[in-house]
Amino acid sequence: MFTELDIAKSISLKSVSTKAYDYIRGTLMYPLPSKCTIQRWLSRIDIKPGIIQPVLYLLKCSMENASPMKGVESMAIDEKAVDDALCYDPHQDRIIIR
Repeated sequence: MFTELDIAKSISLKSVSTKAYDYIRGTLMYPLPSKCTIQRWLSRIDIKPGIIQPVLYLLKCSMENASPMKGVESMAIDEKAVDDALCYDPHQDRIIIR
């Protein structure tokens, strides 16, 4: 069974390079979670306005050994504009303004 830290690190690796993730898991036979396991874990994250703790945890795991400049670069790249459209969230049965 994989821990949250294992899955978080696997998500970080997969986000850098899907080809590398597939090679390490498939060819080198390194025990990494399957794509389904990662998707199942990500689907449990409750996305709503505000601070999303699991995302901060993933960021922490991916930045553990990075230089301070890499942290600044990552945060700057993450900024984006959000559309004003209405969106229905069936899991929470509510309309969200995005």
